[in-house]
Order: sequence, then C-alpha cells, then structure tokens
Amino acid sequence: MVITIARIIHILSGVAWAGGAFMSTAFVVPTSEKLGPEGGKFMQHLTGPAKFSIYMSVGSLLTTVAGLYLYWENSGGFNPDWMFSGRGLALTIGGLAGLIAFVYGTAVTGKLSSQLGAVGKTIQAQGAPPSSEQMAQIQALRVKLAQSGRISSLLLLIAVIGMAAA
Repeated sequence: MVITIARIIHILSGVAWAGGAFMSTAFVVPTSEKLGPEGGKFMQHLTGPAKFSIYMSVGSLLTTVAGLYLYWENSGGFNPDWMFSGRGLALTIGGLAGLIAFVYGTAVTGKLSSQLGAVGKTIQAQGAPPSSEQMAQIQALRVKLAQSGRISSLLLLIAVIGMAAA
C-alpha cells in the first residue's frame, strides 16, 4: 500500500513539476520577455508568494522524496547489481538526473527567482519607474533564469525518459 501511494505521489507530482518546467521554458518565459515591462509584471505575479514557485518547489520535493523511497525499495536497499541492470540503470540515470534537477532548481533557479522578485518589490515600493541600473539587473536576472530553466528542463527530460524506459 505504501509503495502504491509513493508511486501515485511520484507520478502526479513529477508530471506537475516537469510539465511546469517545460511550459515555463518553452512558452511562459519567452512570452514574458517579448512583452517587455508588462511581461515583468506578469512574471512577478506568477513567481510571487504562494504562486508558481511554491507549486514547483512542492512538486519537486514530493517527486524527489517519493522517487528516492521507490528507488530504495526497488533496488533492494541500493543493491549495485540491480542498480546497473537494464531496468535499474534506466532508473539510476533518470533518478540521478531528477535529483540533480531538484538540487539545481532549488539552489540556482529558486535563488534567481527570489532575487528577481526582490528587485520587483523594490521598484514597486519606490513608486517610480525602474532606474537604468534596476532594468539592467532585471535583464541580467531574466537571462540567467531562462538559462537555468533550460538546464532544469533538460535534466527533467532525461529523468522522464529514464522513468519511461524502465
């Protein structure tokens, strides 16, 4: 019963996490960039408190915890013979890619999102248009955020392929 619940959690939260990452990378971020200042407002709302960033954080955490539990169960406690068997190797590669995506997303993408949100709040609080320095900072953060999104999406694609191949 516990394994069934873990599988349901892993699959549903994994779909939400990977789907959100793919959607953001392919459509949301490029569209917001083309919208200019209005796109910045949209992204600030999207990534604000209790919004998309929380959704992605919870999805990634649930996927990772459930996945580690399932991997431990399936591998017989991380048995190397199983880990490097055909099915085991597919899950090992996919699981490592997912684990790296989780750590990278938390350490890099999450931090960049927070920094971008903080700049947006500062601009809102000042009640004036952003300075040229603030605009440069926003642009630099957007570029880094788009790049980190592509990296996370690639890692998640590898994870999804590993899970499907197994």
